[in-house]
Amino acid sequence: MEYKYDVFISYSRKDYVVDDMVIPHNPISEIMDLFDKNNVSYWIDKEGISSGQQFVEVITDAIVNSMMLVFVSSSNSNSSKWTANEIFEAYDDGKLIIPVKIDNSDYNKKYRMIIRPFDFIDYNNQPNTALPSLLKAVKNEIEKIERKEKELQLEKEKKRIITNLSLKIKELQGLMGQQVILLKELYADSKYLGSKTKVCPICKSVSSVETPFCNSCGWKFSPLYGIYGVDSHSLHDEIQQKLVHDLWEKAILSDEYKTCLDLSKKKIADLAKHNDELELKLYEIGKAEEAERQRQKTLENKVLKPIEKDGKYGFQDETGKTVLPFKWSYVDSFQEGFARVKDENNKWGFIDKTGKVVIPCQWNGVGIFNEEFAYVIGDNWKYGYIDKTGKVVIPCQWKDAGHFVNGLARVGDEKGNWFYIDATGKVIRKA
Repeated sequence: MEYKYDVFISYSRKDYVVDDMVIPHNPISEIMDLFDKNNVSYWIDKEGISSGQQFVEVITDAIVNSMMLVFVSSSNSNSSKWTANEIFEAYDDGKLIIPVKIDNSDYNKKYRMIIRPFDFIDYNNQPNTALPSLLKAVKNEIEKIERKEKELQLEKEKKRIITNLSLKIKELQGLMGQQVILLKELYADSKYLGSKTKVCPICKSVSSVETPFCNSCGWKFSPLYGIYGVDSHSLHDEIQQKLVHDLWEKAILSDEYKTCLDLSKKKIADLAKHNDELELKLYEIGKAEEAERQRQKTLENKVLKPIEKDGKYGFQDETGKTVLPFKWSYVDSFQEGFARVKDENNKWGFIDKTGKVVIPCQWNGVGIFNEEFAYVIGDNWKYGYIDKTGKVVIPCQWKDAGHFVNGLARVGDEKGNWFYIDATGKVIRKA
């Protein structure tokens, strides 16, 4: 909720004016001056509102739109039915009530049980320390409410991201399934047209058109490589391909390889046998890699819940089985495959669903990953951003920061100014 005022001041006008003249050096004026000088917004019935329904509506609206109520307790205010109604309204709305006693009168018995548990500011007996104490109490409550509001906003943002993430995962799973079906159809059509094999660009060995790896050198083919009319890799693969090809040429031109070329037919037969064994191993490696991919896929689809046990945190699945051990001081739910964890030194980092620490625990605080970036709090207690490799992409230089949304993040500086920055850290505009 956004509030119009920080404070609602409940008081008796008899402590402020006499015969329409403001009483010199009265506590009400000093409280208003204190708030004005320290940028604390407040609502007060300074001029006097007409009684009746208009008064009730205005007062109620002002209390609802204030973070807290400061009650100036005096013999006059404790005998006023209007201050009693204001206290009841603030209490029912869950507002903090800060009493400021300007004399030694007792609270009105109508609300004595409500207001007595609250710490009061003793203006009457300690005038020199009363106003600083009041300002400190008000500022603390403002920070508490703003922090709670921020947490609520973050929770809403998390729920929105989780909803969007679920939709995107379902969409991606559908696309991946379509890709597998299309590749099978492409392989079948390519074979029908006569393209049943493909030549490895590294070692020039011939493999079946649907084989993902070269049977000789182990080179991984891009998905479309070798299909009818497609005989090249992407730009990234071409760069990698040249590097691996150069290494392969150096290997086959070595003295050891030349010696192999001069071996007898028996040695060549042994090499052929060894090659068969190698092919079998490559096949087994392929099966193992596929099993690992399936395991990773199972982990990715499995919902892991953070659980606390004997003061330590770990993760369990939906059945209650412990998947990751209880070894952390605190953990958070998984977002984009990562979970925030805190170690015994109160430092934060990230783990993946296998429990591997992918980003070491070295930060005073971290946010969740969103759009490939997460905010972190450095040793200087300022905010910056890292990517999923743990690399600092935006230095820790901001007093406060939020998540990246649609390519921009909201950050604040020491002066209370807010800006939007892009993924390079460049300030785009004021927030």
